[in-house]
Amino acid sequence: MQNRRRDNAVLDLQPNIRHSSGAEWTHRRELIFDAGAEFHKFEILDVRREGMGVDRMVWQDPIYHAVLFAATPPRSYTYVPDANGAYVVRRSGTDAADTEAEYVVAHFSLHTPRLPGGDVYVTGLWDNGFPDPRCRMEYDERQHCYEAGVMLKQGYYNFQFLQLQDDGRGLTAATMGDFYETRNEYIILVYHRPQGARYDALVGYQRISEEQ
Repeated sequence: MQNRRRDNAVLDLQPNIRHSSGAEWTHRRELIFDAGAEFHKFEILDVRREGMGVDRMVWQDPIYHAVLFAATPPRSYTYVPDANGAYVVRRSGTDAADTEAEYVVAHFSLHTPRLPGGDVYVTGLWDNGFPDPRCRMEYDERQHCYEAGVMLKQGYYNFQFLQLQDDGRGLTAATMGDFYETRNEYIILVYHRPQGARYDALVGYQRISEEQ
């Protein structure tokens, strides 16, 4: 998996070399991922003031709304440290953010002409690695941008814009760019079913981070 995403995960990949001391997956086209782009990010620690990436906070009874700065597809790569899609629920002034953090509606926008092809989604690991139908963006013809409002708890969030393809994979080429310099994280899970067993057992785990 790339950045713990499930939409473009490579599944059930059998080894192409087997020998007495193990198995190998070498020179496999399936394991070459599109590089994508660095994640956008924002932070809401206090609902009464704007945090990182937030243009303004608005109270609309009964909930706060966080209007994020609008994004545009970049023309070139820019390195910005990110957490590869991760998020942390937190709130200023408390150590019990899981129960005391407020829910807010985060408003995302992507300024670009309407894109041909599949729908555009705003995603992050809050959706368990697969674009959520509730995060599908609508195109505003007057503002020339894609928009979506997603209810999230206060905290720090990474997010990206994916355009879903017919095979279910999400691509960033049209929404955020696709740059070979992008730093990603990869996780390898190896399963094995012993002879006579009725399930696949996880026997190997490896995390590879280009930030290291």
